[in-house]
Amino acid sequence: MKILICTVGGSHQPIIKAIEDSQPDFTLFVCSEDDPDTGKPGSYEQIEKRGIFLKKDFKDEKPSLPNIPTQAGLREGNSYAVLRVYADDLDHAYSEISRCIYEYVQRGDVIVADYTGGTKTMSAALCLAALDHDSIDLQLVTGSRNNLVKVKDGTEQSQQAQIGRTRFQLKLRHALASWELFAYDDTLLHLADQKPLNRDDRGTLQAVRNLSTAFSAWDRFDHVTALELLDNYLSKYGKLLAPYASQLRLLCNESSKQIPARLLDLWLNAQRRAIQRRFDDATSRAYRLLEWSAQWLLANQASIDTSRVAVDKIPDTLRLVPNNDGLYKVALYEAWELAAYHCDEGVRVFWEQNKERMKDLLSIRNHSLLAHGFSPITAGEWQRVTLFVEEALLPLLLMQSSKLGIRHLPPQLPKTLTF
Repeated sequence: MKILICTVGGSHQPIIKAIEDSQPDFTLFVCSEDDPDTGKPGSYEQIEKRGIFLKKDFKDEKPSLPNIPTQAGLREGNSYAVLRVYADDLDHAYSEISRCIYEYVQRGDVIVADYTGGTKTMSAALCLAALDHDSIDLQLVTGSRNNLVKVKDGTEQSQQAQIGRTRFQLKLRHALASWELFAYDDTLLHLADQKPLNRDDRGTLQAVRNLSTAFSAWDRFDHVTALELLDNYLSKYGKLLAPYASQLRLLCNESSKQIPARLLDLWLNAQRRAIQRRFDDATSRAYRLLEWSAQWLLANQASIDTSRVAVDKIPDTLRLVPNNDGLYKVALYEAWELAAYHCDEGVRVFWEQNKERMKDLLSIRNHSLLAHGFSPITAGEWQRVTLFVEEALLPLLLMQSSKLGIRHLPPQLPKTLTF
């Protein structure tokens, strides 16, 4: 079914023209309610009032025409309806029009929205409601003008409003809002059905899709894919992307800096999960960070592999039992004990000051659903994890990585994209 939705004001001519040109199966007239101050009837009278009461021309002394449906040959009862809204209440008009449009869209109707008549508020409300749905055509009736009041009678013609770029920009802005929570895949979902006609918009869409894909890959630790995609846009968005491309090269290229760079990247990933209030995921990453940090320090300073510790590297204070293959393996807490024994003074000081505090972090993790427990981690528990990492572990990591030229925590992934 083809539906025409038109706002009705004081002039009947553009409404008649819109109906003639659109040839709808059903027309929804959006009319104003009675004025609350003066009690003057709203524009619904142009649809519902009986008899001869409309003037063919504004200058005519006497009315000579019936209501708009009669002039347009609309059958009463099943070919049109009236929706009354408050003339100057944008919220009310928008919500009422949107409610009707939603029903039509769900039904699969073809919708044309004509915003020529009515108050500015009513026209704005119809435009806003129409912009919510890509399938709705927006039009107005225009014509020749010899003043700023109205077009010259007899010159009216329907004209489709060009809103493709406006729709795309609104959709793009909404989609990019997902970057605020690092939900780059959500941006891709919001833009999946977009096919802008404008060349510049097509280029923008492709860039946003590829950059969202890049940062989504980075968020999944797929640093190689992220770097390949970002490299394509350095010439255009270098100011935004250059720091991230530099960091990705550290993460991708095998060197002495790669593991400490990955450790710091893992902490930023944990923070992103916490911002999304996924505290169990965040804590699991913090646990892995703590474990991996000990493994890196042992490998870097003492050439010890925690999955096969040589017997002569095991101090008397550490009681280890070999597994079925005769190998000595150490878990997280034991790895830090081993690191405190074999690594430099900074590691030993860290261990002495924080080994009891570390037990608290391990307890939080072990009682979580993603470890051995049954309860979700709370925001308060995550805060304890955060304080431990930021006050104790990160200073140690940065002190150790500074020897390799990494002295600062890298930037967090972007939350905005500016063109």
